[in-house]
Amino acid sequence: MITDIAAGMMPGGTDAPSSRAVRSRTVDLRERAGQPTASRSPCPIAPDTSFRRAWWHPRSRPSPDTPASTSAVAAARYSGSRRRFRIVLSSVLAIAGLACALDAGWIHAKAALAQVLLERSWSRTVADGAGHRPWPWADTRAVARLRVPRLDRSQIVLAGDNGRTLAFGPGWAEASAAPNAGGTSVISGHRDTHFAWLGDLVAGDIVGLESHAAAIDYVVTSTRIVDSGHERIDPAAHPDGTLLLVTCWPFDAVVAGGPLRYVVTARAVVNRQQRQH
Repeated sequence: MITDIAAGMMPGGTDAPSSRAVRSRTVDLRERAGQPTASRSPCPIAPDTSFRRAWWHPRSRPSPDTPASTSAVAAARYSGSRRRFRIVLSSVLAIAGLACALDAGWIHAKAALAQVLLERSWSRTVADGAGHRPWPWADTRAVARLRVPRLDRSQIVLAGDNGRTLAFGPGWAEASAAPNAGGTSVISGHRDTHFAWLGDLVAGDIVGLESHAAAIDYVVTSTRIVDSGHERIDPAAHPDGTLLLVTCWPFDAVVAGGPLRYVVTARAVVNRQQRQH
């Protein structure tokens, strides 16, 4: 066959084959010899499946060497995954923010409701002289009202100074004298909530204390800082008719629970009212 083709192409050949016939014979020869042809590739190219990888994998992004059609599909899937991730992340953050807002709102609502119930409990105590719990499961009761005219403060004082009680208002230390009953009364509160105003008191300020038996005015005589790790606040060390207001110090401390205490000392000056029951 090669001889025939060559003879036909030589000058003077009698019957030169057409170009199509030459190509056909050449392909036939290559197939017989086992050589690759243009229509059959010995190593077919595997389809690019890089877009099937996870969207966050760096190799999942389309590369410059990726065929145009595959690159477009990979880019579309990558963009869609990123968009879905943004939507999910935004939804999670929105739900978390809403939960925090609802929790903060519930705390404020609970605190406001507690003050209403404390006022009602105090009114009943003033009326009959008996202790009344502000709510059925409370382990405390209203025992006095604290007033500071200059600072426009009025707060219900509760019995006890544990953490549960101080969460709702100032607490009377039951180891000290009862409010307005003679001796020294100690009332404490948190520095960042109910007793945050204690640092604004100065010598000469009037602090009113109303109990179920009497209403007495006290005048602030001094303020000082005590290290509770070395010095104990002893009510017996003060004369009768003394009121001690205590909170943690410093007022702007980042971490609560330090050993320092801010103590305001006030002396009884006027018995404004003696109640009869």
